[in-house]
Amino acid sequence: MRAIVSEKFNLLEEIENALGVDVAKRLISVYGGMLISVPRKAEGSTMEDDLGPTLAQFLVELRGGESVEVPVGLKYRPAVNRNTVIAHPELSANELARKLGITHTRVRQIRRELRLQKAEAGPEALPDYP
Repeated sequence: MRAIVSEKFNLLEEIENALGVDVAKRLISVYGGMLISVPRKAEGSTMEDDLGPTLAQFLVELRGGESVEVPVGLKYRPAVNRNTVIAHPELSANELARKLGITHTRVRQIRRELRLQKAEAGPEALPDYP
C-alpha cells in the first residue's frame, strides 16, 4: 500500500461533481472522519458492500490502492441530522442525540421546526413527531 495521501484534494467536491450530493453524503455517513484503504478493485470489496458499486468504483478509479482520509463533511451535518430525525420518529430524543452526536435539546429543536413546517405545509407533508 502506498503512503497516506498527503496532498489536499477535495474528495467531496469531486464526488459531488461526478455523482451528486446524495452520493457524497453517503460516503460521509459511512466513512466520515476515518482513514480508509481504498481497494484496487471495487467488485466484491467491503467498500462496495458499504457504499454501493457506483461510489466504490469511483473511489477505486480515483484513489485505488491508497489510504485516504475521508472528511467529516460538516457542511452536510445539518441536513443529515434533520433527515435522520425525519427517518426515525420512533426514537426518543436521547436515542437520536446519541446516534447523531448532538444534544437532546437540539433533537427537540429539530422536531419543533419540523412540526412548524408541517403545520404550514399541511398534514401530509411530514410524519408526526413527539
